[in-house]
Amino acid sequence: MILNPVTPGVATITVTVSDGNANAMQTVAATVAEPENAQTEEQGTDTGQTTTTEPENALTGIGVLAQDSQGRETHMRVRMEPAGAKWARVNFEIEPYEAGNMCCYQSFADDVYIKFTCAGGYSGGATVKIIVDDHYGHRFEKPISFTCR
Repeated sequence: MILNPVTPGVATITVTVSDGNANAMQTVAATVAEPENAQTEEQGTDTGQTTTTEPENALTGIGVLAQDSQGRETHMRVRMEPAGAKWARVNFEIEPYEAGNMCCYQSFADDVYIKFTCAGGYSGGATVKIIVDDHYGHRFEKPISFTCR
C-alpha cells in the first residue's frame, strides 16, 4: 500500500484482507508531519519586508513523456518537473464528458502512468486535462488531445 499524504495530521487506516474463508483486519494510525522544505517567510534585513522562499522541491510543471494509442485506449506517461518535485494530487478532466473515462493510474516517484479508454459508441475528438497540485499551493495543467475511432 502506498499512501500519498495531502495535508499534515493523523489518519486512522484500517486494512481488511480475505481469502474467501477467513478475514483479517488491522488498524494503524499514520502521522503526516509538516514538510521539511515548506515555504518559509523571512524578514528582509534592511527594508523590513517579508519575502517568501520557495522550497527546493516545489513543483514547477508537468510534461507528457509518452503517449501511445492502441485501439480505443490511450496510455500516457506524465513526468513531474523538476525531477524529485513533491506533488500531492493528480486529477483529470475529460472533454467532452461522455468521451470516455480514466482508469488505472499509477505513480512511481516523478512519473504518473495513466490510461484513458474511449466510451463504447463514442467517435470523435477528446481531450484529457491532467491537473497536478503540490503541497505548496502550486497547480499545473496539461491538456492531451486525441481521437476516438
